Amino acid sequence: MKVTVINPHGFCAGVQRALDLAYKAKSEHPNRSIYILGNLVHNEHVIDDLKADGFVILDERKKSLSDWIDTLNKGDIIVFSAHGHDPHLDEKAAKKGLIKYDATCPFVIANSVLIKKRITEGGETIFIGQAGHAETVGTLMMDESKVFLFEPGKPFDFGQLTVKNPLLVSQTTMGTDEMAESISLLKEHFPMIDIAARVCDATDRRQKAICTAPSDIDLYVVMGSETSNNTKKLLLLAKEKYPNAKTIRCLDVEEIKRSDIKGLKNAALISGASTAMKEFDEVKSYLESL
Repeated sequence: MKVTVINPHGFCAGVQRALDLAYKAKSEHPNRSIYILGNLVHNEHVIDDLKADGFVILDERKKSLSDWIDTLNKGDIIVFSAHGHDPHLDEKAAKKGLIKYDATCPFVIANSVLIKKRITEGGETIFIGQAGHAETVGTLMMDESKVFLFEPGKPFDFGQLTVKNPLLVSQTTMGTDEMAESISLLKEHFPMIDIAARVCDATDRRQKAICTAPSDIDLYVVMGSETSNNTKKLLLLAKEKYPNAKTIRCLDVEEIKRSDIKGLKNAALISGASTAMKEFDEVKSYLESL
């Protein structure tokens, strides 16, 4: 099988920064337990590697992040994930005397700064995002009476806002097309809306790169976890842009081996922002061997 590699692929800068910060905490506190609050990044292999290296993952699926902090003791070392978090957790960690390393993505932090400023000014914010995503949850918890979630394709109560010029920001891993549609709809209701919504550079570059695959491909492989929002958006775009190709998502080479791709000859391969080069190269080699 011929494989066309779509760039960029592998870790984005934000994911690499989060991993570097976790290992910095480990190097600065040898022989200590390093607790990671939630999944540092959305990739099961990365999390497994962290566990193998001795990190303790405080799984948000088993207990709330706030409750996890309650289990820690003064002087314990905690790493906040790349996706952002409820700002009240910072206060709680400080009161408990925890040693904190914050791996929050710079793009998420930039959104937080804008929203905090708008709240201080007495304004309101609309956040385009996916309900339940860590970035969305953290953003809404800044002030639930001033920050409102707009989820593409879902009903939205425009009457809950009291201002004519709300700030508009977005989850950093949204699809560019759904962003454009959402902005257009919101501008109809709020002509004076203050638009600061954008996806992060890594997400934007990958979504644009989807279209650089050859037109005659019969297989498009998008690598990443099913928990990764930016991977999901890449998969949807690949299906939309290449309707005649078989389009699949896989986490690793074992997963793609279970896919029915017999008889296909020309593949394009891209990854979400949390896929390591090791898994990417293994899938590439496997496809080329067919």
